[in-house]
Amino acid sequence: MPQHHYLGTDLGYGRGTQAFWSRSERREALIFVHGFGGDPITTWLEFPAWIQSEVEIAGYDVVFFGYDGLHTRSHASAYELRLFLEDLFLKPLDVINASLPAPVNRPADFRFDRFTLVTHSLGAVVARQALLDGYKAGRPWAPLANLVLFAPAHRGANLIELLLECNPIALPIYLFMSVAQLLSFYTVLQDLKPDCLTLRVLLQDTEVAINTGASKLQGS
Repeated sequence: MPQHHYLGTDLGYGRGTQAFWSRSERREALIFVHGFGGDPITTWLEFPAWIQSEVEIAGYDVVFFGYDGLHTRSHASAYELRLFLEDLFLKPLDVINASLPAPVNRPADFRFDRFTLVTHSLGAVVARQALLDGYKAGRPWAPLANLVLFAPAHRGANLIELLLECNPIALPIYLFMSVAQLLSFYTVLQDLKPDCLTLRVLLQDTEVAINTGASKLQGS
């Protein structure tokens, strides 16, 4: 079976972020952002192995971004993702060549033309916030993004269902905890309550970006 990507490498961004660098250069990246309590690799089941055998994805660089999806607020994780995107697009060789063997380093003129953020659950909140922050700051990489949302939680979520997805055997414990206790222990749940401030501001800024363009976001 042909190997279309170099083996995954821990990039040192976020928590356990790994990359599969393409053996051919398409100048496009797929960046996967897991959800609540997720893992950068196991959340996506067989996909990390599947990309090695699928010709259609052979030219894409694939990154599985990791962050603390339990105890860190979404805006902090969005900041970590934004820092990664900033380096990946403004200093791509620093990110890519540092994790590749010297004989297969990318050329000095390598740059990305587009990227797609593939997000799940809480990852949709994190990724959209990172992009909106990029728009507000006028960063050149922000308009290059596409978004693919899988079961996004950016309009809120059932907190108990989320917890059971993360740790189903703990149901008896969750039933004896108050909402306040759950929000205190799993801090990021504060950003997933329906109609919470985080989600209201995210929706408002998104509507501004769609209806009036990124220029109206700058300095808002």
